[in-house]
Amino acid sequence: MIVVLAGLPGAGKSFLAKSLIKRNPSYVCFDKDIVREAIFPGKLTDFTSAQDDLCIELILQAAKYLLEKDSELVVLLDGRPFSKRYQVEMVQDRAREMQTPCKFIECTCSEGTAITRLSKGKGVHLAKNRDHDLYKKIQSSWEPLAVPHLTLVTDGPDTIDDLVDKVSVYLHD
Repeated sequence: MIVVLAGLPGAGKSFLAKSLIKRNPSYVCFDKDIVREAIFPGKLTDFTSAQDDLCIELILQAAKYLLEKDSELVVLLDGRPFSKRYQVEMVQDRAREMQTPCKFIECTCSEGTAITRLSKGKGVHLAKNRDHDLYKKIQSSWEPLAVPHLTLVTDGPDTIDDLVDKVSVYLHD
């Protein structure tokens, strides 16, 4: 199964991914930012959609390889907002070709929470362009997920354990 973690920068996608892996060590997580840094190190990173699309395509090829070996595997896709329909459709198309389920989880939070999280990650996160400007740019052109999905409020009353429980129920429905 492929599980797409969607949401604006700072929404908590990576924290959720790490928490899911901690609870389910057999899950695999591909982080687009890590893949991009590996194949486009340093100054070769240009933070374009074309570069991100290529990284997602490579991730999906790796997911296909792993899922052919173990069809029960859960592969998390992290590191991209999936803010455009074509990005969602790309993953859905590849999942159909692989004959594997594809589920979407949208992480949301208040803008204030996202900006605080982004500022805490400044200088630490691989994506050096993660800031308030990027958040506003993606937010202004956001295309709502038009596929069935689970929405998680990552700065609400639920603990991370509660959110992981909700994901577990969603993935096994």
